[in-house]
Amino acid sequence: MGTGSAGSESSGYTGSGSGSAGVRTIYRARFKHGIPAAKAATQSRVTAAVSEVLTRRSTTRYFEMQFVNPLLIAVYDDLSAIARHDYFGEPASDLFDHLTVDSGATFLPRLAHQIVGTHAGHTKDQRLREVATSSVEDVFCRWVRDDVDVFLMASRAQVAGSYDPLVADSLLGYFLGGLVQRVLVRESPEHLPPDARQRLKEESQRRADNAIDTYLTMHPTPRMRDFFRYASSRPQWLLKEIAK
Repeated sequence: MGTGSAGSESSGYTGSGSGSAGVRTIYRARFKHGIPAAKAATQSRVTAAVSEVLTRRSTTRYFEMQFVNPLLIAVYDDLSAIARHDYFGEPASDLFDHLTVDSGATFLPRLAHQIVGTHAGHTKDQRLREVATSSVEDVFCRWVRDDVDVFLMASRAQVAGSYDPLVADSLLGYFLGGLVQRVLVRESPEHLPPDARQRLKEESQRRADNAIDTYLTMHPTPRMRDFFRYASSRPQWLLKEIAK
């Protein structure tokens, strides 16, 4: 369903729109260095570590809450609508009354924060808000072909000239894969190999794709934008799929 883009947990975005070199540096570090890379982390080692982390807390419903919550449903609704209506390809259109980001520089980071901020009332847990924001940012960065400078600094018109329309076809895969990695990096880094950055990204995407594939086999005519709604009624199902 796609290869999500993800990195470390903290956002680093100040909302200033200043375009400072410091903000660029923070974001480049976040998108490229989720966990320090080295060759020692084998895929089997990372797979075992991730499985241990996910199953260790599954009985407490902790990870169920991380992967299935009303905030994610609302946020993904907005992302899905952006994809369906070619929001970036139509820079003059206004699809949502609640998204009123001006079209100037730093458009995508501000849009990501407004999407999550608009729906923040769904949860009081700041961790859920931060993970949701980072996951949206990851998708937006992938939408502009992983060009961090475009993601950080571009205006809406510049985004319209740079974005990859094919990302919309695998939107759920990108978003869920990044979400899985964000949760793992944020909540349990001490249980993961310290040199597992790239392999953790691949492992997170594999698990997300497996969950989506299961969803597709269960629904002959699925609507991908309903994935999180379906999972919200079966939180144990999604965690089970991700933990496989």
